[in-house]
Amino acid sequence: MNILSSVWLHPKKTVRHMIEHRLLRLAIGLILVAGFFATFMPVVDPATYGLEGDDALATEPLSFVGLLVSGLLSSVFALIMMFISVGFIFLFGKLFKGQGTYWDVFQATALATIPTIVMGIIGFVWAALSINTFNNGDALSPMMIAYSIVSLVLGVWSIVISIATLAEANRYSNWRAFFTLLMPTLIVILLLVVFLLAVFAMFV
Repeated sequence: MNILSSVWLHPKKTVRHMIEHRLLRLAIGLILVAGFFATFMPVVDPATYGLEGDDALATEPLSFVGLLVSGLLSSVFALIMMFISVGFIFLFGKLFKGQGTYWDVFQATALATIPTIVMGIIGFVWAALSINTFNNGDALSPMMIAYSIVSLVLGVWSIVISIATLAEANRYSNWRAFFTLLMPTLIVILLLVVFLLAVFAMFV
């Protein structure tokens, strides 16, 4: 089975194949590659929104070599964060009577990074061909609009794959998989809001 192509239309069969053949190294490889390519996200020129000088974010655009180095560091960070996040997903899955092991869930989650890899490859090619437009993109340019649309579609499909693969790994319904993914996300958002409110209160 070709994992990279079958996951788009047959995510449940794909993750079952991975689990039965114990393709853990492939899962880790997907996460590392996804983390690397996640760095290649085009930057919108602040002037597009009328922000200049002090109003714009004071960030220095990275060179292509800088992006490559950042990508290598990002891949390691992505793998570490994946080990942690899968732990939470695994525990919440048990609340919904999931039957999958930690590594089953790990492989299921890794498959959902494939659309992210595709998006990153597009950004990689863009940066390689024109680093200037990559670092100072016009939000209203045809290229940026097309990139945004493709990014949205791939993002939604990544969520679809996540739900389907997690449902198969834990051997329960798609709805249970949906809430298994939703609950940790809501908790993280809640904790973030509480943290920001606490920080804000310190300066009031």
